[in-house]
Amino acid sequence: AYFLWPAPQVPSSQQGKASLDDFSFPTNSNGRVIPEVFGTNHLYGNILWAGDLNAVPITQETDMGKKGSRTDIVGYSYFLGLAYALCGCVDSITEFRQDNKIMATFSLTGDGSFNAKTGKTAEIYGSVQPDTAIRAYLGSQATADSYLAAETGYDIAYKGITYLVFQNAFVGDNVRACPMYSCVVKRTNLNGAGWTNYDIAGDANPAHMLYYIMVNMLKVSDTLMDIAT
Repeated sequence: AYFLWPAPQVPSSQQGKASLDDFSFPTNSNGRVIPEVFGTNHLYGNILWAGDLNAVPITQETDMGKKGSRTDIVGYSYFLGLAYALCGCVDSITEFRQDNKIMATFSLTGDGSFNAKTGKTAEIYGSVQPDTAIRAYLGSQATADSYLAAETGYDIAYKGITYLVFQNAFVGDNVRACPMYSCVVKRTNLNGAGWTNYDIAGDANPAHMLYYIMVNMLKVSDTLMDIAT
């Protein structure tokens, strides 16, 4: 009989569609300090905004013999919008990681985008998802990201902050937690044009760092600094 036909065995953790309130985020803390970096660093960020959740059903066809076939929902693929702050201004982003696993390597030296895997597909009843196009702003942004402005209602340009924007990013099949994202960034040109020897094998020149800290952070007059020697 039709009603006795076995249904797919779906793990309890995969049953039911999650809402945004059901999701946990690994780095979502108000008041968390945004670091200013020198040299090459691997950084975990802090979520500025999360929303625009979309749950797409994962289905399985079951052959019912003479009855034809039956379509069952066996899980959901989840997609999110995120704004993810990393640090202050940088010269470049060279690597993107998901849960500390390298997903993409590249050299982005200005505002732009890159493609990377942003979620995990389930081994059982999983989906096949394309890479996500991630927009990156390296600290000099003058106008708001149009997607964030539309979703939040605020035209905010996070000038002075390096951050990523994920639009409709796949975060996983049958999950209740957003993966932990991180990037490798580099900042060696601290003082702008006219300075040389600022990059020492990916590290910032210590003399340049000292000048930057004294003049830009501690507000010591540059007239007191001996730049020539």
